Amino acid sequence: MKDQFYSNHGDLSLAQKQQIVDYLIADRMSNYGYDWKTFKRMSSHRSRLRAMLRLADINKLDWLETDISRFHFRDGVLVDYVVAQSCNEEITRKMRALLALPFKWNLRGG
Repeated sequence: MKDQFYSNHGDLSLAQKQQIVDYLIADRMSNYGYDWKTFKRMSSHRSRLRAMLRLADINKLDWLETDISRFHFRDGVLVDYVVAQSCNEEITRKMRALLALPFKWNLRGG
């Protein structure tokens, strides 16, 4: 088995890009210390991003500005995402980057 981490989106096949999108859509948030209102706001935001990704054309996503280096592939198949700090925020940032939306995470609302 060959483990692979890519840093250049041009090295990914269309199938691998689809695997990344599917992974992001399937990932569910965990409440590991947020108050209920904050977590509800964050999960609602993530739900809207998932809906947008489901409808997006994979070729029109912003792969150039999305850091793909933490997606772990084995023999060309996505097996995991290596988290540095907070999975909730990191996965949401990846979704926003692919959709070319500016990052805005306001935990206080408004």
